[in-house]
Amino acid sequence: MNPVFKKISFKLFKFSVRILIVLCLLLLIGFAKEKYQFKVNKEHLNHKNIFIGDSHIQKSVDPTKFKQSINIAQVSESFYYTFYKLKYLVDHEIRIKSVYFGVGYHSFSSYYDKYTFGKFSEDIRARYFYILPFTENLTFCQSHFKTILDFSKSLISKNSKFYDAKDLNHTFLGGHTNFFVNSKLDTSYIKIRAKEQYFNENKLCEISQVNTSYFDSIVSICKRNQIKLTLISTPVHPYYDKCVPNYFKNYFFQKCKKSGCKLILFDSNHFNNDCFYKDGDHVTKKGGEKITSELSLMRLPDLFIK
Repeated sequence: MNPVFKKISFKLFKFSVRILIVLCLLLLIGFAKEKYQFKVNKEHLNHKNIFIGDSHIQKSVDPTKFKQSINIAQVSESFYYTFYKLKYLVDHEIRIKSVYFGVGYHSFSSYYDKYTFGKFSEDIRARYFYILPFTENLTFCQSHFKTILDFSKSLISKNSKFYDAKDLNHTFLGGHTNFFVNSKLDTSYIKIRAKEQYFNENKLCEISQVNTSYFDSIVSICKRNQIKLTLISTPVHPYYDKCVPNYFKNYFFQKCKKSGCKLILFDSNHFNNDCFYKDGDHVTKKGGEKITSELSLMRLPDLFIK
């Protein structure tokens, strides 16, 4: 071997080893940070009614209006991540009073898979990386090896901030927020949104096997740990509702019924246009306030008003 080439190869090897060591150190620091932050916030999670799910429930329920309640929903959180979030809480001996779980027609569409393992998954995975099983993360990193550096950047940026005991919105927990204030419905945008969620190149999307499987896992983990599970389907605008294929509506109601859980289904006819974001799929801040108010009027036995 050419001495010059050999020297360059050795330098590259040393550089690669150093990079690997730095990444390992960052991972260890990340695990230690997550463990510390969770320990700090553990008391704020104990004995709570938990609202959990994706952006629909995140923007819909203000937990400060209820006693002993917290909203830990996150944008684009598939049932896969919701399950591992609940499992993490249960494994760390968080005593949960009850779980209010956000579900919708879109939840069972395979379009959601791209946010779990597909092209939009890297930034989302970074939020939950430190609470997921090693084998799950290893499989993910192997399948996304070509973009591992971008994923590493997301992992560092998502976990670089420290939060105090008053702020539960760290990394994997999420929290209630809604900045949709001056939003107007847009029927053309609703069509685009529905097409994205239920169609793939003009063909009907398949049922998401991932979300279906983890929906069942969420039901099971709650039953095993004697946690009361209630399903919440937030309202969608009537125009959006007409764009949803009956195939997904039927499957949604079938899964909810089979779960044996109570389903809270909001009547969209009770919500004015200004209660909906332009996609007809999410609620505005006003819509969220109305949902919270309607929940309080239901006088649910485990959800007490402040």
